[in-house]
Amino acid sequence: LISLMLYFDNQLIKLVKKSNSKINKYVLGGIIGMIVYQQVQSIGMNLGMLPITGITLPFISYGGSSLISYMLIASIIFNISNESLRYANKKRN
Repeated sequence: LISLMLYFDNQLIKLVKKSNSKINKYVLGGIIGMIVYQQVQSIGMNLGMLPITGITLPFISYGGSSLISYMLIASIIFNISNESLRYANKKRN
């Protein structure tokens, strides 16, 4: 599970490097920071290294509003990743 989370984080970092728009880089940077913080906090709580808080593990822990917010974040990520493809197709036509 941890290796899957690291792979996902790595793919997000690669997406930031590919993005040409500064606003997309800032949005993705904020998303990466939020997700990594929640991952570290949740894993640290389970290992007993950090104090117990109500932060859920992104995309894994079940919570109504947190799951909705993660799906909203995923839609933003998909939109940014497909943006270059949409504009490339418009330029060809």
